[in-house]
This record gives sequence, structure tokens and C-alpha cells, in this order.
Amino acid sequence: MADAARRYARALMDVVGAGGAEKTFNDLVALGKWFEAVPGFKAALENPSVPQDVKDNFIDRLGAEASFSAEVVRFVKVVVVQRRLGEWTSILGAFQVLADESRGILRARMITAEGLSKRKEGEIRATLSRVFGKDVELESVISSDILGGIQLQVGSTIYDGSVAGALGALRATLVKG
Repeated sequence: MADAARRYARALMDVVGAGGAEKTFNDLVALGKWFEAVPGFKAALENPSVPQDVKDNFIDRLGAEASFSAEVVRFVKVVVVQRRLGEWTSILGAFQVLADESRGILRARMITAEGLSKRKEGEIRATLSRVFGKDVELESVISSDILGGIQLQVGSTIYDGSVAGALGALRATLVKG
């Protein structure tokens, strides 16, 4: 994630605080959906030939119609003026991490070759919560590429207990001799 995206996300979090993080995140997600759904919307905001006051008026009207917080409206204007709209996805991701931290939540991704029972997923979530000392939101993904076992991604760290990972480690050992 780009340093600039983290700085922008941190600045916004400092303004809204932990109490406003969830609404702010939802507003940012909704705005991102507008960028994807409305042809030319993002391009118009990025276009230097469109006067800034026109962009500001448009952002104000959109913010009012969509019930975005005043902080989000001001933030979007800053992002547009600073020509950082191309980093929107990174800013959104960085803000989500900060919002989760403020709520004591850790996001983890679990990859298995086939689906696990709700009970087993709950056990894994509980174990991760104990290990990391935080509530864990666990995303479950099924991928036949791992052959069997489990891969867990917590932040940028991957814990690989998959058959494919073990075979890869064995291959590396055999190649080294």
C-alpha cells in the first residue's frame, strides 16, 4: 500500500476519530461504487480542464444527496485537488485497516481446498482471537490450488499449512541437496 494512501487515511481517521470510522468507511465505499458505476464521473474529477469550483459543487451536491458526512465531502475535495483520486482503492484499504484497529478487529483470510463447517471456522476464529488478542473477522476462500490443508493470511503474513506449501518446501529442500 502506498505511503501516500496511508497518510491520507491517517489524516481522515484523525479527523473522524474511532467513533466516526464506521460511517466514514461506509461513505468511502459508497463513493468508490459511484466511481465504478457512473461512466466519466471519476475522469471528470481527475480532469485538470474542469474548473475546481465545478468539481467542488458537484462533490457538494453528491455528498448531500448521498448523505455523506461533511468530513468525507471535505476529504474528497482534498483528494481531488491533490490529484490522488487514482489511489482511491489504496486509501480505502488503508482507512479500513485503521478503522479495524480502532475497533480492535483483526482481519484474516483463510484458504482451504474445500469448505469447512461453521463449527470448525468458529474454532479457527476463536484460536486466532486468542493468539492475537483481538476480535477476528475471518474471510473464508475455497481454492483447489492448495490441494489440502489450510493457508491463513493475517495482515501481510501468510501461515501456510497447505499440502501445496509442504510440497513446495520439499521441492526446495531437494533442489538444494
